[in-house]
Amino acid sequence: MDGSASYAPTGEVVVAVAGVSGQMTVDFVEVIAEDPARLPAQAAVEYQFRDLPAIVFTSQVAGWFARADALGNGCGVPPLSQSATRPVLGTNVTLAITNIASASVAGVDFVGGVQVPGIDLGFLGMPTCRLFANPQYVSLPFATGSSSAQLLLSIPAGPELIGAAVAVQALTVTPGANARGLLTSNGVRLVLGDN
Repeated sequence: MDGSASYAPTGEVVVAVAGVSGQMTVDFVEVIAEDPARLPAQAAVEYQFRDLPAIVFTSQVAGWFARADALGNGCGVPPLSQSATRPVLGTNVTLAITNIASASVAGVDFVGGVQVPGIDLGFLGMPTCRLFANPQYVSLPFATGSSSAQLLLSIPAGPELIGAAVAVQALTVTPGANARGLLTSNGVRLVLGDN
């Protein structure tokens, strides 16, 4: 038996199945969507009911799935690298920077708007380096005394931020690495979510 369901803004599940009337219970539901983890709570979701005698059920609306997606590559040998944990509202994101060159004397992690595919910084004397995070919101300094560093970025709990995207990217001052003496990491796009 096939049917459909959609989430109402209140979080209730509205179900309709052709040719079925009355109250029944559901034993198994399979979500059919291109990427259901990225759908907001109010989005319509199609369900397929397989060999089910019923359609009445309760459900906790899963909101927007937080994501941390890598953007491009860093520069340097080996390339400076940035990663992040998922940005769930009301939590801290761990920003990890690895492959920090031993000649680096300072580092900063930028948080800002997403630049895709990234701005080629070769014109500044930084060949193979790209800018993926427009450094407009926050700059977080980090120590460069070892080959890796970690920072915490606090994510506010406001539900109005669900689905918002920002980028993070590390930059190190590394004399001799190129004409400018600066290296950039890959970027990471953070899509804020509530789970």
